[in-house]
Amino acid sequence: MMMASEQPFCTFPAQTFTRRKNGESKKLTFSAFSVGVEFYRLLKQDSATVIPNVSNWDLLNIVIALYHVCLPDIGVENLRSTVCAKGAKTILLLRDYQEVLKEYQNNLWPGGPLKACSSEAGNEEEECVSKFSVVFSDPESTEEEDDSDSDQEESKRFHSSLEKFLSLLTERRLQRRQSPITMDFIGIECCIVAALTYKKSAIKSKEKIIEVSLLSTRKRYRCCGAARYMLQLLKDVSLVGFYNAIVTQADSRAIKLFESCDFSDDIILNSRFRDLDQDWTNTTTMSYFPPFSLDPAARVDTEDLEAEMTQWREKSLAAHEAQAIFMRRILQEIKILRKKVKSQKNEIQKLTADLENEKEEKKMLRKFY
Repeated sequence: MMMASEQPFCTFPAQTFTRRKNGESKKLTFSAFSVGVEFYRLLKQDSATVIPNVSNWDLLNIVIALYHVCLPDIGVENLRSTVCAKGAKTILLLRDYQEVLKEYQNNLWPGGPLKACSSEAGNEEEECVSKFSVVFSDPESTEEEDDSDSDQEESKRFHSSLEKFLSLLTERRLQRRQSPITMDFIGIECCIVAALTYKKSAIKSKEKIIEVSLLSTRKRYRCCGAARYMLQLLKDVSLVGFYNAIVTQADSRAIKLFESCDFSDDIILNSRFRDLDQDWTNTTTMSYFPPFSLDPAARVDTEDLEAEMTQWREKSLAAHEAQAIFMRRILQEIKILRKKVKSQKNEIQKLTADLENEKEEKKMLRKFY
């Protein structure tokens, strides 16, 4: 896996996915293979293309397009800077070109050949292209003043390649309206299923954290287990290396997905991750903690485990000391209050006795006179 290798990309074997929605007469079954890409390194060096006949820039373009269709509130430039950030890695799920071509030729895609290039069901490609074009010209997509020269240059190259890519995509759409459909008319936009971008970081406690920055699945392939499969890849210690937790900022639509993958939104549990950069707004912090395992692939470092136990012991002791001190101070406060109450009670009794004596003296004086 590229997470543990020196190469900026690698591939995984194909997997089969199946979905049958309520009311559908036929179930959707397809195969897809995974590709791990580190765009930061891939675009800065003369690397071989990850996908044959697809430039590495076009691969980045389709990833950004997929993210933007599913997360339209995030600007294109913000998506690019996240995907291309140093240390960020992306897992792509892609279908085989031949398999997709057969579906087009058999008119198995929603809407038939006229809408065959859709990135989601129905009119999804039109939605993708139009929305992507709008964001591309939006002021938010321009480079910020504090960007480095290299990042500005990369941003310019990205936008230049994006214009060419969208032009090519539109051309292929028009070609697919003709018959018969050939392999020349099938592009990477027809084969992408889902994408996940993550990075590794550390918090103040020196725990190793995997942050899931972005996760999107095309509507056509949702409920097929694609997102769960990529998250399962991310959980594999033998692929990504040792980690203490996986953390994500999930929007409201993704909470159920992450819950089904054993992520928790517990506020107390996730308070330890408040030092992580919060890149997105209106999201919920969710985390996954790997199980203790005797599997050799897990490679649990005994030194890390001992350090974690020592840290836990110190924190537990500190918490116990704080509680003990609190209880002692409460006890002292109660004693002081009880003394005050007793003193006030004695004073009241004394004043009551004095008042009674005064009343008796008044009675005696009245009888005398």
